Amino acid sequence: MDFLLLIVLLLVLFVPYILMMRKQSAARKTVESFQASLTPGARVVTAGGFHATVVAVRETELDVEIAPGVTATVERTAVIRPESDAAVSTPAADTTASEDYPPLNEDGHDAQGDAQGGAQR
Repeated sequence: MDFLLLIVLLLVLFVPYILMMRKQSAARKTVESFQASLTPGARVVTAGGFHATVVAVRETELDVEIAPGVTATVERTAVIRPESDAAVSTPAADTTASEDYPPLNEDGHDAQGDAQGGAQR
């Protein structure tokens, strides 16, 4: 009975660990294959959050353009993913007002006499 309990306990502890390791291994292989396939002109995101264009590819380093005319040399492993089209698109402007403020008169006061429409202290 104790032997069976030991086996069940080991399974409960090691099965999630093994599944987690397999998932991490697959993710690592995906990133490594992406990093190996980088070519000049590719849009990428670095580990530091820079959205850049690959300019030159060397064995362990890349030259990336992070702004027009500004290039930086980064390790190949610093590139974590390709830049998605969703990240490039500009979000729509929020046209709704967060608060309603009363109109101000020519003195900069609202109808209650508060300066700049603020609350009285």
